[in-house]
Amino acid sequence: MKLLPIFTCVMFLTLGLAGFAAETKVLRYDTEITTDGKKLWKNYHISILINSPNDNKYCGFVVPYSKIFALKKLSGSIKDLAGNEIRKLSKKEMTTSTYFTDIAFYSDNMMKRFNLVHNQYPYVVEVNYKYEYSSFISIADWSPIWDYDLTTDSASLTFTYPDNYQFRKNIVGVDSVQQLPAAEGYKSYKWSSSYNQNTKRNILMPPRTLLKSRIQITPLNFNYIKDGSFASWEKFGEWEAEISNGLDVLTVQEQIAIDNLLGTTSDPQEIVKKLYHYLQDNCRYTLVEIDFGGMQPYPADYVCKNRYGDCKALTNYMKALLKYKKIESYPVLVSAGEVKAQIIADFPSQQFNHVFLCVPMPNDTIWLECTSNTSPPDYLGTFTHNRKGLMASTRKSKLVDLPALKDSDCQGVCVYNYIKPQNDKTIIETYFRYRGTEFEQLNSFSKHATDSEKDNYIEQFLPLKNIKVLSWEIVPVHRDSARIDLKAQVETGNPYLAISNFLKVDHPYMMLPSF
Repeated sequence: MKLLPIFTCVMFLTLGLAGFAAETKVLRYDTEITTDGKKLWKNYHISILINSPNDNKYCGFVVPYSKIFALKKLSGSIKDLAGNEIRKLSKKEMTTSTYFTDIAFYSDNMMKRFNLVHNQYPYVVEVNYKYEYSSFISIADWSPIWDYDLTTDSASLTFTYPDNYQFRKNIVGVDSVQQLPAAEGYKSYKWSSSYNQNTKRNILMPPRTLLKSRIQITPLNFNYIKDGSFASWEKFGEWEAEISNGLDVLTVQEQIAIDNLLGTTSDPQEIVKKLYHYLQDNCRYTLVEIDFGGMQPYPADYVCKNRYGDCKALTNYMKALLKYKKIESYPVLVSAGEVKAQIIADFPSQQFNHVFLCVPMPNDTIWLECTSNTSPPDYLGTFTHNRKGLMASTRKSKLVDLPALKDSDCQGVCVYNYIKPQNDKTIIETYFRYRGTEFEQLNSFSKHATDSEKDNYIEQFLPLKNIKVLSWEIVPVHRDSARIDLKAQVETGNPYLAISNFLKVDHPYMMLPSF
C-alpha cells in the first residue's frame, strides 16, 4: 500500500518529462514584406524550440547586410516554454565583420554573427530582424522551411503594397491565404503554411527544393541599375544586355596583344579557340561583390588591367575579345549546380546564379565557360549542362535549351593489372581514362594542386583500399579534350584466396551512390 503512491508519482514524473521532450523544431517563421513601389522592407521573426545540447547548432545565426539591403533592426532573446524571457541578446554578443564567401576576393557586404545558447532544456530562441532595400529586382522567394532538417509548425508570408502596384506571383503548395486590413491606398495579403521534414534523401527523387511549398513574387517593372521589366523573358534579357552596354571595350594594350597573338589567323573557330586559351592562361576567377556586383559585370578594361573577375566580368571580357575581332557572342544566364535546376518558364524573373558565353557559328554553336581555366572550349560540364538558360541580347533574348552530356561524354575505362604477389605484397598497375565528373575534378586538380597535395589526393581518388601509391602520372590528352588519363602503380597486400579449384580476387570497389 505504501509503494503505490511512490510508483504513481514516478510514473507521472516520467510522463511529465516525456511531455516536455518535444523534438527540436521551428515554432514560428513569419516574414512580412512591404513596398511603396520604390523601396522594400522585409521583417523576419523566427522562433525555434531547442530540446537538447546536440541541437545547439541551431542557435547560431548569421545576418548579412549591405548598402543596398540595410539592416534596420536586430533583436533576439531566450525564453522558457511558458513564454517568460530568460535573457535578451546583447550587443557585446554580436560580432560584425565582412561577409565573405570562400571564393570572394573582396566584398563590401557585412554580417552580424551571434549565438543564443542556454544550459537548461528545453528552451526557445527568438530572433527578429528587418531590412530596407533601396533598390530591388525581386520581392519574395519564400517557403515555410527555415532548415530542411527541422519541422516548421507555423510559417507565414505577408505582403503589403499600394493598390495600383503591379507584380507577378508564382505559388506552389500554399492554399491558405487571407486578406488583412491595410492603410488607405494599400492592400495586404497573408499566406500560411507549415513543413514536416519527413522526406528522406533518395537519388531517384527530384531535388528537395522542387518538393517544397513556395511563393515567388516579382515586380512587373523595376528600377535596378536602370529601368527593366519582367513582362517577358525577352524584356528581361534586353535589360540584362543593356546594363552591360558599353562595358565591352578593351584597352589599347590588350588590342595590341590580341593582334600579335592571332597574327594572320582568319578562321573564326580558330580565333575563338585561341582567344579562349588566352583568357584561360592570363585571367583567373575570383568573386568581387561591390554595390550592384550581383548583376552588372565589371568593364572589360578592368579585367585587362587586373587579370581577374567573377563569372560576369570574365564572360563580358571574353565577349569583348571576340567583339574586337568582329565575332558576335551572347551571355547566357543559367542556374548552375550539380543538381539540375528547374527554370519556371512561364514566370519570367531572376532565377539564375551564373553566366557563360554562347558563340553562334554558321554550322554550330560554341559554348565557353569563362570561369574555368581547364575546361575545353565548347564543353558544358555537369555544372551547367542539360537545362534552360536565358540568352541575353538587346534584340533577341530568349530561353534556350543547353546541350546535354551524352553517354560517350561520361564513359570511362579502368584497367587493373595484378602482378604475382611476393612476400605477401602485390603490385597493381592501373590505368584510368576519365570523362565527365571525374575528368572535371582531376583536370582542375592537376592544374592547381601542389605535388604533395596530388600525392594524397591520388591515393584517395583511386577506387582501391589499403594501398600504398608507388608512382603516378596524370596524362592530359590535349587541352581541348574532355578526357584525362591517370596511370598509377600501387602496392597492396595479397588480394588472392585459393578456394578449392577457384581463385578469389578482391576486386576494386564500385563507386555506387547510396539509394
